[in-house]
Amino acid sequence: MNRRYFLLPILAFSILLASCRDKPSAPPASTQAQPAATIAAHSPEPSETPRLAEEDGAAAKDTPAEAITALDRAIEIDPKNPAAYYGRGSVYVRQGNMDKAIADFDQAIKLNPDYIEAYISQGLAYTAKLDFKRAIADFDQVIQRDPKMAYAYYVRGLLYNSSGDKAEAVANLKKAISLGGDDQLVEQAKQLLPQIK
Repeated sequence: MNRRYFLLPILAFSILLASCRDKPSAPPASTQAQPAATIAAHSPEPSETPRLAEEDGAAAKDTPAEAITALDRAIEIDPKNPAAYYGRGSVYVRQGNMDKAIADFDQAIKLNPDYIEAYISQGLAYTAKLDFKRAIADFDQVIQRDPKMAYAYYVRGLLYNSSGDKAEAVANLKKAISLGGDDQLVEQAKQLLPQIK
């Protein structure tokens, strides 16, 4: 296996965790990695998504097609609701349709430029497409908005490594370690550092 892609399974798993957290199809909480909790901490407040709340509750239990229909309806009701675009983008990720997911995450970001979870999800969708440059740009935006988020540095380190920039990979993983807060993430970063040459 090409060394520059040895961390892609970790990123792919992160995509699945980000799109499936709190959904019935998600693995039991005991098997989920701690970074998913970090992502969840940056979800919009319920008051930010009043019209989506009812639709989102139904969408979590429905098939992807039914969820998309419900979210399409939420967007028709309030086309300026970034959470509706984010929710639909998350369903597209579960379906493997990264282009539609990216378009919806991008719209969510246009409507709310500080929507950290949309940047994270868009960055992970770009990662699934092996577009590391755009993925890094999204994680740059996350870090600009939350410079103490160890998870963002960790993922950006993996992305830099996959794109061949070993120095930036090492710097970002070290920053993730120094920020700490998530023992599992810190341990993973420590284990990865010696592998980056």
